[in-house]
Amino acid sequence: MAIVTVTSDLGLFHVNEALSQYAQGYAQDADSFIASQVAPVINVDNKSDVYYVGKTEHLQLSDTARAPGSLFPQIEWAVSESAYTCKGYGVEVSMGWELPKNADAALDVEQENVTLAVDRLMLNSEYRTMQLMTNNSNFAQTGVADSWTETDVDPYVDIETAKADVVAACGHLPNTIFMNYNTSRVLRNNTLIKERVKYTEAAGIAGIITDAALCSVFDVDKFLVAKAVYDTSVPGSGADPSMAFVWPDGYVFVAYIDNRIGPLRAKILAPARTFVWTAMGGRFASRSYVFDPRMSNVVQCVDYVDEKLTCAGAMKVLTGATAAAD
Repeated sequence: MAIVTVTSDLGLFHVNEALSQYAQGYAQDADSFIASQVAPVINVDNKSDVYYVGKTEHLQLSDTARAPGSLFPQIEWAVSESAYTCKGYGVEVSMGWELPKNADAALDVEQENVTLAVDRLMLNSEYRTMQLMTNNSNFAQTGVADSWTETDVDPYVDIETAKADVVAACGHLPNTIFMNYNTSRVLRNNTLIKERVKYTEAAGIAGIITDAALCSVFDVDKFLVAKAVYDTSVPGSGADPSMAFVWPDGYVFVAYIDNRIGPLRAKILAPARTFVWTAMGGRFASRSYVFDPRMSNVVQCVDYVDEKLTCAGAMKVLTGATAAAD
C-alpha cells in the first residue's frame, strides 16, 4: 500500500488518558448505535492512505499447477483507487464552576460532560454511515412488492431474494440483517414471520420474537436493530423537538460482513469500513481544562474518522418494507 506521511496537527492537545479511556468504554457500551458494527472500525496510522476493497477475483478458478523450480502463480489483494481521509470532528462541553461545586467530585463531572460529547460524535458518525449506506449510487436498492404489514406478505421471500443478490455480487452469503426499530417492530408483528419463528430452536418464550429467533429464521449471524434517534429541528430555531430514527423507516439492509479479527482485520470484506486515525490513541480522545475568564470546567473530545464504501456488492438494500403510516 502507498504510504502518505502526515504531520500531526494535534501537538497542543494534551490527552487526558483517564477521560479518553472512559470515553472509549462508554462508546463501546452505547448499544443504540450500530455504525461501528455495520461499517467495522479499522485503526490506521496514517491520516490518509489507500485501502483494501472487496473484489471477486479471489473466487475465480485458475490454474495453480507449477513445475519444480517454476514461479508461483500470483494473486493480489485489491486496493482502492482513491484514499480515505480521516476528517477531524470535535466538540466541547463547558460547565460553570459553581454548578458542580457542591454536587459531585470533579472527575464525575468531567465524565458526565465527556459522555455528552461522545454521544454527539457517535450520533454524527451514525448519521454519516446511514447516508453512505442509503445512497442508491453506492448500494443496489429494490423496493418490496408489498408492505410487510399485510398479513399475506412473507418478508422471508424478500430477504431471501436479497441474499441471493448479494451472493451473486460478492460471492458470500449474507450474515447480517439490520433495520431501524420501527421496521423491526413491523417485521416481528408479521403473521407469517410469527409462524416461521415458532418452529425455530431460538423461539424462546411463546409470543416473544427475539433477535436470536430472527437470526435462526433468516439463517444469519446477526440481526441488528438501530435505535439511535435525533432531533430534526433546526438548531437555534426555537422549534419544538421533532424526533426521528437516524436510520429511516422501511429500509432493510442485508449484508455480508466478515467479522474476523487479527492480522486480516485490514482486509476483511464488508460493505463499508470506518477508518480511525490512531494519532490520539484511538477514537474519542479527551482532555479537560479550566477556562478562567468564565470560571468554567471544560471538556473537549475529538474524533478523526472517515466512513468509506469498501464493497458495493456486499450489501443489498430493501425499501418500502413498511407503509408510510406505520
